[in-house]
Amino acid sequence: MCAVLWITALTLRLVYLWQIYDAPFFDLLIGDALAYHLWAVQIANGDWMGSEVFYQAPLYPYFLATIYALLSNDLIVVRVVQSLLGATACVLLALAGRTLFQSCTTGLIAGAVLAFYPTTIFFDGLIQKSSIDLVLVTLLLWLVCRMVDQPNAWRCLAAGGVLGLLGLVRENALLWIPVLVLWVFLQFRDRPVRQRSGWVLVFTVSVTAVLMPVAARNAVVAGQFHLTTSQLGSNFYIGNHEGASGRYEPLRYGRGEASVERLDAVHLAEQDLGRRLTAGQVSRYWLGRTVQYIRTEPIRWLELMGLKVLLICNAVEIADTEGQYHYGEYSWLLRGLGSTMHFGVLLPAAVFGICISIVSRPDFKRFWVLWLLGLTYLFSVVLFYVSARYRYPIVPILVLLASSSAVRTTQLVKQRQLKPLLIGMVFTVAAIVVTNWPLISMLELRATGHHNMGAALALKESGLELAIEQFDLAVSLKPDYAKAWNSRGTVLTKLGHMDEAMASFNRAWHLRTDFSDPYYNAGVLMQEAGRDQEAKHLYREAIRVNPISPHAHNNYGVLLARSGQLEQAIRHYQSALGIDPSHIESHNNLGVAMARQGKSAAAAQHFIRATELDPDYLDAHINAAQALGVEGELEQAAIFQVEVERLQKERASDSQPQGVAERKDTGGPQNRADNPSSEPNL
Repeated sequence: MCAVLWITALTLRLVYLWQIYDAPFFDLLIGDALAYHLWAVQIANGDWMGSEVFYQAPLYPYFLATIYALLSNDLIVVRVVQSLLGATACVLLALAGRTLFQSCTTGLIAGAVLAFYPTTIFFDGLIQKSSIDLVLVTLLLWLVCRMVDQPNAWRCLAAGGVLGLLGLVRENALLWIPVLVLWVFLQFRDRPVRQRSGWVLVFTVSVTAVLMPVAARNAVVAGQFHLTTSQLGSNFYIGNHEGASGRYEPLRYGRGEASVERLDAVHLAEQDLGRRLTAGQVSRYWLGRTVQYIRTEPIRWLELMGLKVLLICNAVEIADTEGQYHYGEYSWLLRGLGSTMHFGVLLPAAVFGICISIVSRPDFKRFWVLWLLGLTYLFSVVLFYVSARYRYPIVPILVLLASSSAVRTTQLVKQRQLKPLLIGMVFTVAAIVVTNWPLISMLELRATGHHNMGAALALKESGLELAIEQFDLAVSLKPDYAKAWNSRGTVLTKLGHMDEAMASFNRAWHLRTDFSDPYYNAGVLMQEAGRDQEAKHLYREAIRVNPISPHAHNNYGVLLARSGQLEQAIRHYQSALGIDPSHIESHNNLGVAMARQGKSAAAAQHFIRATELDPDYLDAHINAAQALGVEGELEQAAIFQVEVERLQKERASDSQPQGVAERKDTGGPQNRADNPSSEPNL
């Protein structure tokens, strides 16, 4: 039966992949998916150590890198591998249910429910770390269930290793370490203390053996101790501060990508404290802010916690980047299963199973570990903030509890023991009301899905028209969606519809005055139109709202330099480089400004750095050759002049295949502003 279950689960996942294969988002990498992919490519290319403390959980990128290195970096290959793992997770849960409840039927039901559960199918098809959550959680559950009847050191060793790996995907799962230690001591009270202590020691050593290499790596590359990642403090603050919604909200509106979120966390902390901070100090800063809020507003914080309890119990799958409901528009399988098998059904079914087991089962102590693990994990999510992928690891536990009720109900009916069933029904009805209460706007979730897909499509020249359609759908569903209005404006700019673009940017910044991107994008539009004064004003607004935008500093510097305000321009170029030392345009433009002040030597260093960062940057090569020539460094200048001629010939060849274009006079140092079509702030 396990083979049939595995084939069924895999078939469902492959059918789903086939259905979404032609969807416009299938080959797109959105949000965290792009970050994980780029990280994995870096690892696969040999940079497996990195250079900074991990900000995101590291196991999934290394998992991806392994697939890239051994098989292919084609996304369909990754999705198929994840589908194989998802099918295996269904079998592991079936084995866990059979062992724990001593019933093949219960195990088979649990495995089948997990196989057909739409959220598992959805996550197995995403380039997201949730895809390996499931197999690690079900493997851990199977090992724990085996220990109920036959505890030994080897199973403790294996369980510790699996939990350590899970902690490198979901850091909050590490709260299960003390839970399982407590369970071992209480569950096996009939065993000698020395024996139980030995099992706990083996388990703890196993977890530590998995986590310590990551902690050691963090210490080596950054000189700081972090067991896994450095985002504990900022994540805690996001879920617990004045005005928090209980869901994910970036520290600065519109800046939810991991890279910019990390940058914002550092900048805001350093700005407040007035000094440079390490990753650990940044995390402690946000922890301190959160603790201060809890101490000063305990009633409001408890209300917020209550809201998060309701959110985590709600039937709706809260998306942060890619949403199940949006993908369901392209898959009748996902849409159909989602209408009947959702969290609003699963949780009440699990509540029913818990109730009748408490009232009727004599072997309650066999499965109280499930409750302990489930409640601990729910608490760990509520302590931070709620999203579909954060609560996802609780699904296998709920499936086990729900599946046990099916067989047990049949037994109770045959035995005419109706009291447990009636008590269970009362609590189940209450759970149905709570979980299916309309707490979350489905329109908002759909709007987010359309926006995120549009933002990904906008990165492809062929996807611009489709992107506009997605943004139009997003703002039609949610008219006050400032980020979608801004993204719409950037694509309209690329398509040449300048008036419409400006109207979209205007709408965006009026909806959210704390949103810097529309100011910046509108500034680029005005700068290209030659309306420098308006562009200056918009760049100043962008910098006021977001002082760590290297693009806004650079472009504002270009306008200042153009009007003869070199000292001010230099300050803004330097600010841009202080934020991003690899910002190519700022290196070149700072060099131009310095050259105009007669500082040719210093200017040359910035030109050279620009060419190192972008070997095809013609203007920087021209500027470097001129600055070095002024300094008398003729040999070096000649090297850059050779590169200038090569690049000019290549460009002439590209534009005039029948002959070489005439070389144009460069006319002195060249500035370059950020190109809005290549670096839009979506």
